[in-house]
Parts: sequence; C-alpha cells; structure tokens
Amino acid sequence: MELSIIILNYKDREMLKNGIQSILDLHLPFQYELIVLDNASHDGTVEMMEEKFLKAELKVPLRFIAMNTNTGYTAGNNVGIREAKGKYVLIMNPDILYSDTDDIIKILHYMDEHQDVGIVGPKLYNTDETVQYSCFRFYKLLTPIYRRTFFYKLPWAKKDIDRYLMKDFDHASVREVDWVLGSNMYIRRSIFDQIGLLDERFFLYFSDLEFCFRAWDYGLKVVYYPFTHITHFHKRESAATSGLKIIFSYTTRLHIKDWVKFIFKYGLRQPKYQPCTK
Repeated sequence: MELSIIILNYKDREMLKNGIQSILDLHLPFQYELIVLDNASHDGTVEMMEEKFLKAELKVPLRFIAMNTNTGYTAGNNVGIREAKGKYVLIMNPDILYSDTDDIIKILHYMDEHQDVGIVGPKLYNTDETVQYSCFRFYKLLTPIYRRTFFYKLPWAKKDIDRYLMKDFDHASVREVDWVLGSNMYIRRSIFDQIGLLDERFFLYFSDLEFCFRAWDYGLKVVYYPFTHITHFHKRESAATSGLKIIFSYTTRLHIKDWVKFIFKYGLRQPKYQPCTK
C-alpha cells in the first residue's frame, strides 16, 4: 500500500462528496486506500456515504467510520492514522479538491528521493486562483492574539503576522519550513513510530503546528512543495466576525486555549533542529 488518504469530516457533506470524488477521478497508478471519518455531523453524511460510495463497486478500498461524538480534528484523524496501512499518509480536509494525478505522484516521488523529509505540505490555491498561505514560521508569544483580534491592524502586529505567514517567500521553490497546514499534509508513515501520533490535548488548532515542531525536534524535515495546483475551499471563521465579536467568538477562545496548551508543553523554545533556511 503506497498511500493512505484520511479525510475527516464535520458538517461538510457536499464538500466531502466532491473531495472523495476528486481523488477517485485521478485514477492513481498505484495502490492506495481511502479512510473517511465523520465526527458525528448528523447532517446526512452517513446516508450520503452509503448511497454514493459504500454501495458502489469501487476499485479502491474505502473504509468509512462514523463517530458517535465530535472527537475534534486531532483525535478524529488519529483514528484514521491507526487504521492506515500505506507507506505514506495524507491527512486531507473535505474542502480540498484535486484535479491532476501528478500533484500526488510528484510529492510521493520527492519523498521517496528525500528520506530525511518526514512531512510535506503542497502548494494550495484559493478558489480565486491566488496562492493560499499554507506554510508558516513558528508563532511568537503574541502572534495568536494579533491574528485573532483587532490588534492585527497595529504596525508591529502586522509585521509579526507577515513574518508568520512568510510573505517574504515567493512560494515558488521547494523550501524547508517550520510547519505546514494540516488541511493537506503528507506524512511518512514510519515517523508515527518514531514520534507518536497527533497530540490529542489539542482539540482543533495547533496539532499540525505541534506535530511539525515535534518532527523537527527529532531531526525530521518539514518541507513546502510548490509544484502542485490543489484547491482549498478554506474560509477562516474569524474572518466573518469583526470588532469585539472576534475576541469573544468560540473559535478565538478555542484557538487561544490551544495556544496556551502549546506554551505549557514547549514554552517559547525552538525545536532542536532548525530549517536550513532559517
């Protein structure tokens, strides 16, 4: 088994259907499996999976796991990782669409040729064809506050956010980075045996950052790979709010809470190994 594709869904039924179909339509020329999980959406996802995919005679192994409760991003993906049999694992959000077989083939080929690379994040595009920020530098102490409040308008906050988003990087070359977005993250299966699974103390946020941090701690490289064209229908929930509503929103409170958990685990130190482009 070359690749295990894990798709965790929560109340995104139509995007899940389109995301799965986009993978199946690639007709990948190697053995792979799909592991689809639903975090108790109660929105017709189970019925859709049954009618659209589970009853179909697919040429690809597809396992569907419906959770009884919303376990969150991290614990839900860990269920899929434990089931995965592939040499590589792709953690994929349901709002990701693939359109070119080469996008996956090139990444796996790159990882085959670079055994010191543990995690790869491909270039993602927004629906308007602009490049999406999907590789980042590690947070400084107040970066999450700047990102999640109206303080982002202040000059020093904007400077820190630009640093974090790597706006000085042209996103056109292969580059070692601090961490990559967990919505479409390729992981060498063997590194789970080395460093463990995703850290379930993080319900929704920071588990991708923490996993990349831990990989660097073990000397496993995290790389941004730009030679892909993958669409991510990503919409930051915080972008829909403004003013004081941002500060008191559920997503902001959850984001800050997970950041505090990260600080308690690692403090403000850097990982033992650093990207060579630091």
